[in-house]
Amino acid sequence: MVAELISAAVTWGGIGWLLDRWLHTRPWLLIVGLVIGNVAGFYLVYVRSKEAFTIGSKPRSAASPHDTGQTTTEGTLHGTD
Repeated sequence: MVAELISAAVTWGGIGWLLDRWLHTRPWLLIVGLVIGNVAGFYLVYVRSKEAFTIGSKPRSAASPHDTGQTTTEGTLHGTD
């Protein structure tokens, strides 16, 4: 996650720096690039951490809301396997 923060800031900061050199607007686009990179980095960390906490939980299907994913012998006996 730290790599995501750093890489986003470096990438967008680099884009801002290159645009500053091309357009001769130093240091404004570098600053804007760093701000965008930090916001993007924090967003990526948020998305990744949200995914990490939901990996263990299995979403229930709409067809069977009470299905826990476990099978029992009762379903086999009654023909509702």
